[in-house]
Amino acid sequence: MVTSAGVSGAFLILPFQMSVLGFVTPAVSPTNLVYNVVAIPSGVYRYLREGRMVWPLTWAVIAGTLPGVFLVAWLRVTYLPEPGPFKAFVGCVLLYMAVRLFVDLAKRKTAATANAAANGEWIVKIHEFTARRLAYEFRGQTYSASVPFIFTVSAAVG
Repeated sequence: MVTSAGVSGAFLILPFQMSVLGFVTPAVSPTNLVYNVVAIPSGVYRYLREGRMVWPLTWAVIAGTLPGVFLVAWLRVTYLPEPGPFKAFVGCVLLYMAVRLFVDLAKRKTAATANAAANGEWIVKIHEFTARRLAYEFRGQTYSASVPFIFTVSAAVG
């Protein structure tokens, strides 16, 4: 499940605003950002209610995203003020996301079905959280990542 913020808010509503509504000035980026900020609490509440919130991951993503948001807003206004190049950039990002989505779905289809049947638990269990590493378990599968890597990717995505 995805909340209406994040990927869907940033990369699905933005092309709609620019292509269908004709809102193509650089002001479209901050308008979209406001939408995401307003929409986030409902998604956070749902994850909290279901016990799926991974707080260490959340804080690493927030810490990386905030500087990236301000930097990219400045880059957008400075280097991509015209709608044509900006639409091409957004199109490339959407294409990349679509390819990744289909590749990930193909890989996980069999494993997810077997895993969901074996373990119906939705609670997140943190195994390790340090400044360098995060490991947690969700629905019988253990996930592990580098915290500095999460921070860096979040800054780039932000």
